[in-house]
Amino acid sequence: MNIKKLEYLVLALNSCALEETESRYLDTMKRIKIDLNEWEMYFTFREDRPARVCLSTTEQYQLFLSCWEKGQKGSIHDIDSEEAWIHPICGQFIEERYRISKTKKELEQVSSVLLTPQSYSYMQKSKTIYRYINAYENRSVCLHLYSLPVKEWREYDKNTGQATEVPHAYDRLIDKYK
Repeated sequence: MNIKKLEYLVLALNSCALEETESRYLDTMKRIKIDLNEWEMYFTFREDRPARVCLSTTEQYQLFLSCWEKGQKGSIHDIDSEEAWIHPICGQFIEERYRISKTKKELEQVSSVLLTPQSYSYMQKSKTIYRYINAYENRSVCLHLYSLPVKEWREYDKNTGQATEVPHAYDRLIDKYK
């Protein structure tokens, strides 16, 4: 059954968390058919960097939007979550993935793919170093689901491969779905 409201998405994710089957998270994400105008009330944008809007957080998962102005690029980072699923709501993104070179002196880009609202991306804990770039002619928004809440991540210097711990923070919290 399709999920047409954010409140039903949160209920479905809560059910997944109770069953402790991460594969159900992707199945739930693929059933999302929420109209763009329903998402828009949660959009928040910043000129200096992509904005993050927390939609729901439990001990088992974290659901949030990242909202991107035209041309914005995210930092190269990894996440401290078991698993993550990323799904563009509107616009399109380039997802670049990296690895630390064998000499450990720099990052090497290993892939670059275009993500659209028909796409889903998957990442594993501390195994995926990546960044997103808004590749659309206007604003773009992405939905993120982490199987465990992220409290911090590591941002990487592209030239040295050195990582810096960064706390995960939101620009806006939606407490409607607690």
